[in-house]
This record gives sequence, structure tokens and C-alpha cells, in this order.
Amino acid sequence: PDAGAALLAWGDGGTGQDALSEGRIALGDLAAHVGRWMAALHRQSTPDQAPFDGAWMLRRLDQMAARGVPAPHRFRACRATLGAWAAHLHGAPVHRAVIHGDLRLGNLMWDGHVMTGIDFENTGLHPICRDAAMVLCDCVIWAAEAPAGAPLPDDVMASFVGGLGADVVSLDMLRFFIALRLLHLWARTPARAVERVGRKAHVWRRVRDAAQTMLLEASDGP
Repeated sequence: PDAGAALLAWGDGGTGQDALSEGRIALGDLAAHVGRWMAALHRQSTPDQAPFDGAWMLRRLDQMAARGVPAPHRFRACRATLGAWAAHLHGAPVHRAVIHGDLRLGNLMWDGHVMTGIDFENTGLHPICRDAAMVLCDCVIWAAEAPAGAPLPDDVMASFVGGLGADVVSLDMLRFFIALRLLHLWARTPARAVERVGRKAHVWRRVRDAAQTMLLEASDGP
């Protein structure tokens, strides 16, 4: 049985993805609510810090991309910029806590007033930016209208960080993890155009556009 559908049938509202894609909540407002929800989750554990080392993250990305990606030249250009960002951030403190682990908008319930998380089977001690990047990339993908300019405008980022807490995440580190998540999604894009149709076509298009905007039009640094 579809457990997700059963849960939705017994609760008010719907998922954050539905609320955003249907225009029932503004992108900045949703980002602020998500940030506050994450902060409440992290208070249940003892946060710590570790030095940033992006090498293993980039190796995993390269392994995924080795199977073939659409627009490979553009992907490689984005990957090169991300590598430069990782070198710039090397050794910087990364804030960690027990995170959700699969923080997509589909795993956040929204009734117009209260946000509730579901599906906690992937929790663990990891960088806070990992959850943040996943949910913010979903915001890029499912916004009713793609934001003009940057994938996530400064006011949206400020709303999210204001909810989460500026003391636990730096914007440079957050931008790196967002860009990494976008390239992971790009690397998962089916190489054959016939497999990129309908709803999936929308996702892949938003992902590639956002990645290129972040990494090719803002290549001076995260």
C-alpha cells in the first residue's frame, strides 16, 4: 500500500511541494518555515563541527557522472567551478547535527500554519548543509515560477538562514552544498531524451538551468 497516500488522507493540508508548486505559499515564507523546522530538529541533538573536505564528495559526483550525462561539456564546466569552490572552502568549519537525511519538500507536511516532518529513516550525524541543500534545491525545482536571476534570490536565502540560525551555517558553505546537490541531480538525469518527458522534463530543466546559473554565471566563488 502507498503509506504516503494513507498519511495524507488522515492529515490536514498537504506536502510542502504541493503548497509551493500550486502557489499556496511564497518561496521566501516557505524557506523561513523550513529553516525554523530544521532548527527545532537540531535542538534534539548536540551539534558539533568538523573541518570541510570536499574531495570525497567530488569523487562520488565524478563516479555518478562517469555513466554519462546530458550536455556533458556544460556539466564538466560546472564541475570545474565546483572543484574550485571546494578548494576555497577546504578546512573551513562545517556544522553538524542529527539531520533528517531525506529532507525533500515531499517529506514536509504543511497545513497553512504548521510544518511537520515525516519519514525519518535516514537520520544521522551529518553536515546541516546537507539537509539544507536538499530542501532548497526542491524549492528551486517546485517553485510555481522559476525565480529570475539566481536560483535562490538573496531574500529567500536570508529568510531560510534567519529561520535556521546564522550561527550554524555560512552562506558560502550552503551555496557549495546546493551546487553539489544540483550536479548530483544532473548526473542522475537520463542520458536519453526519450526518458526525459512530462514531469521529469520539468525537473531536469530546472536543475540544469539552476546549476549553470550558480556555477557558470557566478564563478568567482560560492
